[in-house]
Amino acid sequence: MDPRVVERITVDKAERSGGASTPAPRASVNPEPGARDAAIGGGGGAKASAAPSAANGIKDEEASRAMKELGVGRMGAPAADPESEESKLAEIKGLVKATRKTMEEGKAELADRYLESIVAVQMPDAAKKAALREVAELYESHGDRVKAAAIYEKLCTLMENDTEMPLWLVKLGVLYRESGAYQLAISRFYGVINMAIKVGGRDFESQQGIARKAQREIADTHFLKGDFEQAQKFYNMALRSELSKEDRAMVLFRAGHCTFMRDDPAGAVAIFERFLK
Repeated sequence: MDPRVVERITVDKAERSGGASTPAPRASVNPEPGARDAAIGGGGGAKASAAPSAANGIKDEEASRAMKELGVGRMGAPAADPESEESKLAEIKGLVKATRKTMEEGKAELADRYLESIVAVQMPDAAKKAALREVAELYESHGDRVKAAAIYEKLCTLMENDTEMPLWLVKLGVLYRESGAYQLAISRFYGVINMAIKVGGRDFESQQGIARKAQREIADTHFLKGDFEQAQKFYNMALRSELSKEDRAMVLFRAGHCTFMRDDPAGAVAIFERFLK
């Protein structure tokens, strides 16, 4: 029999008997999504909510599992006391460890997510410097120059007055040059020289070594570009500065090569004789 007919009969009987009770309302034809899920789950809302959200996807589960194995809290947040500086430092350390592990396993996309989480940790930029630098070196060692360069660029932007800035600029120059972006490389090397000039005084003296290195890197970049005139110009400048025996030999050899490529064989011979001494 139709349930609605049964209900109507029950109501009529209650009215005839003078009862004051009100019949129970019918179940909604379109129950709330949560109730429907609970009914499908067969055991209440707890089971339904335990299932992973399709929006999060398998990668979130994989990331969470990896973080748990490494003893770190959820992605982007410490396991306990999120306001604690010690907890945040532990989180960053764990995220770096997770990045290293996933990169060694060849899971580059997951490693990228850990990198994003390091950046997202609410701490002063200086506190994340070592972690970002280490991750940049990880990407570099795995041949991902683009990601490594992106991290060094971020470090330069966030901490433009940091004492390591010249080193990051040299790193960027080398990465860009290895990627074939010669002009970008040269601009970063020039950045090192400009910083040394602006510093002056005693600090200028302390940065002379890195500035001379940048000068040689500019020469090497022009050499690899095939711009032998500019390369020789910078090699000659380098020869007028203090160089180790090994560096001087390399600079002389390349300067001789540049001279030869500029159709000056006699000049090249003279330089190579200096090289052989």
